[in-house]
Amino acid sequence: MTQLSDHWVTAEAMVRSGAWRQGFEDFRMGRPPRFEGRGAKALAYEYGRLTAAHLCGQGRPLPRIAATRAVPAHHLPDLVRALMDCAAMGDGPTGAAPARPRAGPPGRRRRGIRIFRLRFLRRG
Repeated sequence: MTQLSDHWVTAEAMVRSGAWRQGFEDFRMGRPPRFEGRGAKALAYEYGRLTAAHLCGQGRPLPRIAATRAVPAHHLPDLVRALMDCAAMGDGPTGAAPARPRAGPPGRRRRGIRIFRLRFLRRG
């Protein structure tokens, strides 16, 4: 795989993405990973699965998040926090660049919004 581009994304935008919700739901339902045909969205899908695994590993219940509907507002802050905790712990996808904010240590706030960098990959 070769690197295509870097893109700054807020954790909230990632949690709201369809690929993240699909990964979260697939893990919650016990389905095997499905990365085929996801292209640049594969990383968001993997982070959805990893966030669900992270919550499960902490003994916390997994909220019902449907891949076809928006994330309920009352679940959003907790899921964003779990995603950032997961990324800061280095639980990221194998071979992916570690998620890091623009300035400071992982998970630091910048203008009130948690941000991290995604690297979009393409088969070369």
